[in-house]
Amino acid sequence: INLTQRCNLKCKHCYLFGGEWGNKDLDLITIKRLIKDLKDKIFFVYLAGGEPLLHKNIIEIVRLFKKAGIYTSITTNGTLLTKRLAEKFRDLGINHIQISLEGAKKKTNDLIRGEGTYDKILCGIKNSIDAGIPTVIACTLSLLNVNEVYDLTRMIQKLGGKYIHLGFNQPAGRGKSIYEKYDLFKDKRAIKKLLRDIERSRKKTKIDISL
Repeated sequence: INLTQRCNLKCKHCYLFGGEWGNKDLDLITIKRLIKDLKDKIFFVYLAGGEPLLHKNIIEIVRLFKKAGIYTSITTNGTLLTKRLAEKFRDLGINHIQISLEGAKKKTNDLIRGEGTYDKILCGIKNSIDAGIPTVIACTLSLLNVNEVYDLTRMIQKLGGKYIHLGFNQPAGRGKSIYEKYDLFKDKRAIKKLLRDIERSRKKTKIDISL
């Protein structure tokens, strides 16, 4: 469920024109109606956006989904995830938080997500992990960052993380231009290296990698 169209970033690979998509938020009445209609029909919900942490009722929304007995997760860019907010999510029983990071190197991530985002994202990751929340680090792969997969897994392990999800750039929104220029599947050597690096990461780290 996209809780809001608003976003505090304008990532180059965003498939929704995040930060310029719109300014609408789902209201609590709509969300309560959704929960009433769906609580016996769905297994889990991903709360996304835009940036879901910008929604003024994010705490109440998580509480409502958890009260309904639904597996609840948040997909966030992590820049707004303070220690206090992470602890509130933990206390509500959130099942996991997914935070996006586009590479092991500051330069790589900031090229895609914006100047200064790397340090803020790492802070959000640390806050989530320290709060004891199962934290999934998501990385959208392209030719810009595919060579950093192994280093990324090692870095996340040092931070105390356990999970990484590797996805692929989608040819929509702002992401269309990155897809056309840096689509991973244009380079067979890059794909082969990616598979080798995933295997290497599985052997040499304890990170659970999904692709």
